[in-house]
Amino acid sequence: MKDINELSKILNHYLNWNKARVTCLAQMIRSIIAVKTVNLSQIAIGFHSQSKHDSCYKRIQRFLRFFEFDLSAIVKIVFAIFPMPRKIILIMDRTNWKWGKTHINILVLSIAYHGVSIPIFWYNLSRAGNSKTEHRINIVSKIINFIGVKRIKYLLADREFVGNEWFDWLIITGVNFIIRIKSDTMVKQFQNCKYAIPVSSLFRRLKKCKCKHLKQPYWLDKHLVFLSASRSPVNELLILATITFSIKTVKRYRRRWEIETLFGCLKTKGFCLESTRLIKDNRIEKFFFILTLSFLWAYKSGLDREKENPIKRKKHGRKSYCIFRYGLEILRKAVLNNLDLKKFLCLFEDIRPLEKRSYICV
Repeated sequence: MKDINELSKILNHYLNWNKARVTCLAQMIRSIIAVKTVNLSQIAIGFHSQSKHDSCYKRIQRFLRFFEFDLSAIVKIVFAIFPMPRKIILIMDRTNWKWGKTHINILVLSIAYHGVSIPIFWYNLSRAGNSKTEHRINIVSKIINFIGVKRIKYLLADREFVGNEWFDWLIITGVNFIIRIKSDTMVKQFQNCKYAIPVSSLFRRLKKCKCKHLKQPYWLDKHLVFLSASRSPVNELLILATITFSIKTVKRYRRRWEIETLFGCLKTKGFCLESTRLIKDNRIEKFFFILTLSFLWAYKSGLDREKENPIKRKKHGRKSYCIFRYGLEILRKAVLNNLDLKKFLCLFEDIRPLEKRSYICV
């Protein structure tokens, strides 16, 4: 119980909740690490408490059903425990699955960080299909309100995140972007040109495993963009649109895969997110907040552990397993064997007052 109290104090430094609420949150985080699942019944079993299982289960239900809090508090925690660069790379994507006939479709905005992205804002779309422009604008506006647009290096997104209104807002706001577009997208060399051509025709001679960057901008609807492309070994064409020319565009876009790594950590490699039985919007978003805190603790533990004891590499040069799993294993072993968690809890600590942190946009 001493570890729960310590974790509660650290979390309350950022959240400023009453004791009962923050203790329940600490219990859930500790239990998620132990049981490696988001199933509420299993999380209740992992509670470090003398209460019966049913009591712990109902306690979790009441927390998710009735307690309202600001989800943006996660930004304070992320910028406190991770040393962020002067300019950050944002990645936007969705993760979706079905529970029965209900579609669970979460739009996530994250920060690229050492091979995995860190979630900062999310929104449950409550339906199948792509996100709307208003949803994208909403979550990007939130991070801009915290850190300012000048700290955003660029935004990475896949083919579904396109559209005139969306591009208008990004350009007017001053957010640089690298967004993949479909091969059959029509572009014009001049704005008043009568005929448009499919963008794939500009790269028809591009060979496998090669990249090409067009110095001349093209009109994509009413936006002037620079185009870059690469062709994979299996002949798949990747075409990117951005508002600034660079020969590093394709290389930069490769970091978009970091959000796929994040989803893997939250699902099959870590906490089995798709096994949740929550279907209501606000409860899913609240639980994603709790899961993100668990992920941050495990990932930060892995980063710190690797400094002392680097992960062994296989013959092909890659690490034998990821940093997140490295941290999760040591945390889980400590929790399951009732070891002292003090050295791991200090990873959440930040002695600087909240008002003096550099992420705040004044």
